[in-house]
Amino acid sequence: MAKVFTDRCGQDRVRFTGGLSPDEMFAIYADSRSVIDEGGSLHRPITMRVFEATGSGAALNTDPAPGIELLYEPDTEFISLDPSSVLESLPATDVMALTAQAGNARALGIHTYDHRVDELFTILQNLVPLSRGTNEEPGDELGGQREGADFLTVVEGYAEIDSVACSDQGSVWFASSSYLVLSHREVAERHMTVDAVVIDDDSVVTTDQLGRAHRFVFSSGNHASTVATMLTNAGQTFVESNEADIHIFDFETSGYIVRDTP
Repeated sequence: MAKVFTDRCGQDRVRFTGGLSPDEMFAIYADSRSVIDEGGSLHRPITMRVFEATGSGAALNTDPAPGIELLYEPDTEFISLDPSSVLESLPATDVMALTAQAGNARALGIHTYDHRVDELFTILQNLVPLSRGTNEEPGDELGGQREGADFLTVVEGYAEIDSVACSDQGSVWFASSSYLVLSHREVAERHMTVDAVVIDDDSVVTTDQLGRAHRFVFSSGNHASTVATMLTNAGQTFVESNEADIHIFDFETSGYIVRDTP
């Protein structure tokens, strides 16, 4: 990126600096027509610059990372960056002004820290407490919590993962994580792919559901055989391993299939 600007604009018109405070950065963003964020798919997950730029009132120009369309509307609230032709990606000044205005309205309307805290409280209020004064068996609920803890622990061991699709129950387990978490239904409706698809005991396994996984499928032991058969029938190559009775199907690792490793 630095070389692109230096080559196109000349060394005397390009300056790079560091060591700025957050307030100084926000002032620069606010004084800019456009903020170019070479983050997105290169520096996943979505960087804070996305929110800082739009919140400061600049037109955001970024390469679309998976899930950014859930936060901002492409080419209306941010400008899609073509890394191979950065300067050519910038639209006319009046278009950038409209994009900046729309992005700023979205940022201040639903993406402030106050909004996130409200969402966290909503999630906490919807969590099912341990059974007290109900007809539910505590052992069943604790078993579900243990399954959730096992899934979360295993998935968090893979640094390549930023986005997860799972059942409604799985969404509760992953609510405290830093991942972009979507239900199987949401991913199918939006025709999206995610880094990992989680198949727990509450999931209904379908070929389309598994096809939404970019690299990993994590399955409970009860569904592992079905998942392996469906992936094989779909022509998907994978390596299967096992951690804490969670079966991991990795599409990009070469090796041998390993079953029931301690």
